[in-house]
Amino acid sequence: MSLSNLIETLLNPSEHLLTSFSLISSLGLIVVMFSLGLKINLTEIKKILKKPRDLFVGLFFQIILLPILAIILFFVTDFSSNIKIAIMIIACMPSAATSNFIANKIDADTSLSITLTSLCTLLAIYTIPFFFKIFSLLTKTDAFVFNVSYTEVIIKIFAIVTVPVIIAILFKYYLTQIKKI
Repeated sequence: MSLSNLIETLLNPSEHLLTSFSLISSLGLIVVMFSLGLKINLTEIKKILKKPRDLFVGLFFQIILLPILAIILFFVTDFSSNIKIAIMIIACMPSAATSNFIANKIDADTSLSITLTSLCTLLAIYTIPFFFKIFSLLTKTDAFVFNVSYTEVIIKIFAIVTVPVIIAILFKYYLTQIKKI
């Protein structure tokens, strides 16, 4: 395959290529989240839930402040409307699994990061439509731009990000019990 053919394929990918990439990236993310889940200690999660200040601060920044900053950015920049809409969409999405991976690599609080990601994903079914509606009203952007199945998207995110962590935690817990037997 020549370089020009490769570039053409990348610029105009076939549906099969897009589906394959989506499947491979989803499986990779599941593996990463599962491996992070194996590193979580349930006592750390209990500690986070007993003293939830850091959790609430993270939720505030993720769910409230970030979308508000995106709306402000919309009004103070002269980006094209497509770029502004993309910024708004990214700001409203749940925190990415990549943040969990990075938190683990830099010895940050991985349990807190994964808890934040999981809660943001669960709440996103409400927060995403809410901020998109506000964004649409404030910017007079036609709401059809945001006409997607939020439930379907959130279920997919939950299945790829949160479920592998829960399975890994259960696996880690029961594997320990099996070793004792």
